[in-house]
Amino acid sequence: MTKKNIPQNFENTHLIFYELLADGTKDVVWFKAVTQAKTKDGKLLDFHAVPASKFGIRIPKNATHWCLAVLGGKKADVLLEDIISERMTKNEYHLFDDVYVHFNRFDKNVKFMIGMSSEAYGKLNAKSKKKYIEISDQLN
Repeated sequence: MTKKNIPQNFENTHLIFYELLADGTKDVVWFKAVTQAKTKDGKLLDFHAVPASKFGIRIPKNATHWCLAVLGGKKADVLLEDIISERMTKNEYHLFDDVYVHFNRFDKNVKFMIGMSSEAYGKLNAKSKKKYIEISDQLN
C-alpha cells in the first residue's frame, strides 16, 4: 500500500458518493467536505465528520461506492474507498496511527466519522455509562 499524504486537519478532504459505470469510470453523484465536528454551541469535538442530520447522510439513489479523497490538485488523492455496504452494517477502516474511519450503514442513511477506533470509543462510552449509573444511584 502506498503512503498517502493526509492533511493534518483533513483540509480539502471530502466524502464522495459515486456510481461505478460499466466502463470503469466513476460518476460522482454527491460530495461534501469533512470538517471537525462541533457541538451546537460551537465547542470543537475530538473527531471529524461531514455535516448531516441526526439520522446521518442520505445515500444518493445511484451511488454504488464511496471514497474519502483530498481535492484541490490536478488529480484527487483517494485516501480510502469501498462499495456502499449492505443495510444495517458497521464498518471501520484504519486510516493511520490510531485514526479510524467509521462508515455505518443503516436503511437509507449512513453515519460517517473519522476519529478513534471502536474499542477506544467503547471505552469512552463505558465511562459515560458509568457516570449515568453513578447519577442513578444518587437519585435512588
